[in-house]
Amino acid sequence: MITCIGIMVADLLAVPVEHLPERGKLLCVDRIELHNGGCACSTSIALARLGAEVACIGNIGHDALGDFLMQRMQSEGVSTDAMVRDPVKQTSASCVIVSPDGERSFIHCQGANVTLDLDDIDMGLIDRSQYVHIGGYLIVEALDGEPAAELF
Repeated sequence: MITCIGIMVADLLAVPVEHLPERGKLLCVDRIELHNGGCACSTSIALARLGAEVACIGNIGHDALGDFLMQRMQSEGVSTDAMVRDPVKQTSASCVIVSPDGERSFIHCQGANVTLDLDDIDMGLIDRSQYVHIGGYLIVEALDGEPAAELF
């Protein structure tokens, strides 16, 4: 068992964007897509696709973006039993603006990622895990430094 702990992000990509629209104006693009993102979420899905038994621990909101991330992980075979749903903060999200040459710019809301702390982590799951991955813990301030050392 591998457990991935850390940030979960819903990424909304707009492709292609040559320039931002003027204030109050509409800009049409070829496509807008919703994807999973965040180090813990993306790593857990990649490991599950490689055939590993994977669980993920992170904080997401009680909202449509949180539902989307849960569904994505579950559809890939990632256990979401230890995920935390924050009743107040929204799911972390990024608007990813992709230029015609592929360069990306971001507008980001940290959301529920910032509330993840040691109290949210199922230590029984950690004890049963052969490997533990912390993704983006520098963004999750409550796990930075001593808490991460305690976890390991």
